[in-house]
Amino acid sequence: MENPNYSALAGYTLLGLLAGVMILAVARGNDQKRLVGYDEARSLVAVCSPTKAAVFTNGERQAVFLEKTDGRVAAQPVFRGATVVDLDCDPYKGEIVVTTARGREHIAIASLRAESRELALTP
Repeated sequence: MENPNYSALAGYTLLGLLAGVMILAVARGNDQKRLVGYDEARSLVAVCSPTKAAVFTNGERQAVFLEKTDGRVAAQPVFRGATVVDLDCDPYKGEIVVTTARGREHIAIASLRAESRELALTP
């Protein structure tokens, strides 16, 4: 009759739990902005308010993406077109104001929240 080694079993269990926690931490810390082309040096960012969504451009400034307060980023851009020169939020009207060489675009934030598809946080 063999005597099981409880300290080894406890060690392996602890190692498994730590590996699981690490995988979840990496998945949570996944920077979804970078997945859609965000570049800290070249992208424009506008924050409507601390409790609402933020918008940002990709590095080439050809598309505008919506980031929700929980860190999720809409997979599809909310605006794509000419090079974005300026990006702003109008919290009173609930609009994103995108300025290009062709003019200004006003995009309602409420409609974007209902339609946006989110990128999955992959473990």
